[in-house]
Amino acid sequence: MNAGVFLRAVLPWLAMATLFAGCQTTQVVTGATGTKMQARDVVRLVYAQTGEPGSATLTYFAGDITPAVRRMAARFPDVRKALEEGQVGLTADARLALRESVALRYKPLVDGENMDRDILYAASAMEVGHGINDQSGDWMPYEREAFAREWLSQAPVGWWYRDERGNWTRKAEPPAPDKSTK
Repeated sequence: MNAGVFLRAVLPWLAMATLFAGCQTTQVVTGATGTKMQARDVVRLVYAQTGEPGSATLTYFAGDITPAVRRMAARFPDVRKALEEGQVGLTADARLALRESVALRYKPLVDGENMDRDILYAASAMEVGHGINDQSGDWMPYEREAFAREWLSQAPVGWWYRDERGNWTRKAEPPAPDKSTK
């Protein structure tokens, strides 16, 4: 076979294979970046109690996300009080949990907040191009991890956090930078 004929026959197939391989990688990177951006923006909006969910404040916004974020922001003064009292804490799966049995008075508040967080995470996954069980695997663990990281990183010192093993830890001041010179 002539080398020119061979290249004309094979090159289009190689080009298509390269494009398809690149598309899959782009989707995962874009989804991961979008999820992190969405988590950062939603947590900032809820904690700061400023702004209205929408195109000016959220990376992705849609019918399912906006009402949930509005309810979370409206509920946040009560959530903040429970977190500051130490009766409620953040969790590794991006939810809230009761810390003490005496905190049962906060159960309806925690249940409502967790329901809206579940709605938010599912809708956010859809917005970045992933369903709950899309072709690239279950996206929800990544979605929850990204949000959990943001809820904790933007939380003030003193709030409680439950890790994956069920251990509670109080958020502490970050260590001071080492100012010694070598």
